[in-house]
Amino acid sequence: MTDNGSVTTTSASPGESGTPLMRLSGISKSFDGTTVLKSMDLDVVRGEILILLGENGAGKSTLKNIMCGLLAPDGGSIEFQGTVQTEWNPRKAKELGLAAIHQELSLFPNLSVAENVNMIGLGNGRGYVETKDLERRTNAMFQDLLEIGIDSSILVAELPLATRQLVEIVKAIRTASSVLVLDEPTTSLSIQERRQLFTAMRRLRDNGYALVHVTHFLEEIEAVGDRVAIMRDGELVALNTKNELTVPQIEQLMVGRELAAVSRPETPPHDGAPVVLDVSDLGDAALLHDINLSVRSGEVVGIAGLSGAGRSELMQALVGLRAAHGDVKLEGRRFNRRSVVAGVQRGIVLVSEDRRTEQAFLERTVLENLTASMLGRVSNKLGLMRLGKERQLVGELIKKFGVRTDSANAEFGSMSGGNQQKAILARWLSLSPKVCLLDEPTKGIDVGAKAEVQRTIFELASTGVGLLVVSSDLPELFHVSDRILVMKGGTITAELHRSEFDATTILRAASSEKA
Repeated sequence: MTDNGSVTTTSASPGESGTPLMRLSGISKSFDGTTVLKSMDLDVVRGEILILLGENGAGKSTLKNIMCGLLAPDGGSIEFQGTVQTEWNPRKAKELGLAAIHQELSLFPNLSVAENVNMIGLGNGRGYVETKDLERRTNAMFQDLLEIGIDSSILVAELPLATRQLVEIVKAIRTASSVLVLDEPTTSLSIQERRQLFTAMRRLRDNGYALVHVTHFLEEIEAVGDRVAIMRDGELVALNTKNELTVPQIEQLMVGRELAAVSRPETPPHDGAPVVLDVSDLGDAALLHDINLSVRSGEVVGIAGLSGAGRSELMQALVGLRAAHGDVKLEGRRFNRRSVVAGVQRGIVLVSEDRRTEQAFLERTVLENLTASMLGRVSNKLGLMRLGKERQLVGELIKKFGVRTDSANAEFGSMSGGNQQKAILARWLSLSPKVCLLDEPTKGIDVGAKAEVQRTIFELASTGVGLLVVSSDLPELFHVSDRILVMKGGTITAELHRSEFDATTILRAASSEKA
C-alpha cells in the first residue's frame, strides 16, 4: 500500500499465487489450564481470501492473536515464506507486512482521521506534521480503497461507529504488504459499505495479498471468500473451497449439531393491541427531526437504514442518552424527563450497538456486569448485598442466555466478544421490560447465538413486550419484524408491513436511489 492510497503488488509473482505464505503447524494454547487451541494446522495462501468461521469461544480470536504476534503459542511453529520464525511478535509480523483489523478499535478519539490512519510514520522526520498534505493523502486513500469521500481533518470522536470502523480498516490496509487479518470488520457497516470493503479485499487478493476474514455472516462466504476454515472447540473441523459446503452443513460443523429453524408462531394483527411506545415530533439539534412512530404490545418493529441515518441516535434519544425534544409516551403516559434510570423504572431498556464501550465494565467480573442494573434484587433493605441470591440469579442468567465463561467471577473482558454481548443482553432483558430497544442485537454473534437471540425476541413479543430493533442485516429484519421503518437523514422515510417487505424498496428509501 502506498502513501497516496493505491494498492501495491507484493513480492509474489503471478506463478506464486496460491502458495502458502504463512503456515501454522501444531499450534496449541491454554489459559489457566483450559485448552483453547488444540494442535491447529492452517495455511494462509497468497492471492486468496480465507473465511474463518466458528462459534463464539471456538478459539478464533486466540488464533488471530497468535497470527498477529500478540500471543505466543504454547506449542507448534509458525512459518513465513518458508522460514520458521523463532521469534514471532507484533514487531516481526509488521516487518513481514502482516496487519490486522481487530474487533476492538485501536483509534485515538482525540486525534483526526488523518492522524490515526498515518500514526505509524507520522511526521516528516523533522519534528512536525504537514497537516494539509497528510489530509490530502488520507482522503485519497479512502477514495482509492473504498470509493468513499471523507473529511480526514475530523476528530475520530465525532464520527459514528460505522465510520470509525472504516477508519480502522484503511489504517490497517495502509500498513499491510503481504497478509491482512480482518476480525469481524463488517459488523457495524451498512450493505453499501460492506460492498465497498469487499471490492477493496478482492483488489488486494488479486495483487498477491493473503487475507484471513473472520466473520459470523455466512453470506460473506459467497460474496468474498475462496476457502472456508471452520473451528469448533479449539480445533479445525473443516477446510473447504467455498462451494463445497451448504449453509446447513456449515452451521452443523460450527455448532456440532443441526440448528433448528427459529420461526415466530403465527400471530394475529396487532392493530387492536395497546400502544406501549408512542413518539411524536421527536428531534434534536443535530440530526433527528420529525420522528413519529408507535409500537404496540407484542409487536416487533424493525428499523432499517444506512450508517449515519440516525438509527442509533433515535434509540439513544428515546431513553434520554441524547437530548431531544418532542413527546414520548410509555403505555399512554408521558416520559418527559428521560434518563436510563427513569427508563428502567418505567419499563423501557436499551441494548446499545457499541456494547463493549458503552455498557460493559471490562475489568469487573461477569457476575458484577450481569447484576449492575438490578442491584435492588440482590440486596436487602439496608443495601447490603445478598451474595447467595446474586450468585443464584447470575447462574440462571448464564444458563438461560448461553453465556460461555469459565466462571461468574472471571473478568468480563476475558470473554469472547459474542459472549460479552450475550451477557449484556441477559442483563437488560432480565428486567422484564415493557418496551425493549435493541440496537444491532446480533452484531458479532455466531449462528447458534443469533438463533437464541431471535428466539428471545419472539418470546418477549409473545409476553406482550413491544420491541424496536435496529439491524443492518435485512434478512434478519425480514425474519423478526412485523413492520419495518426506514430512516434516512435523521427521519423516517418509509413504513412497510410484512407483506410489503422488499430489499430494493428499503434500499431506495434509505438512499433515495432512482429505480
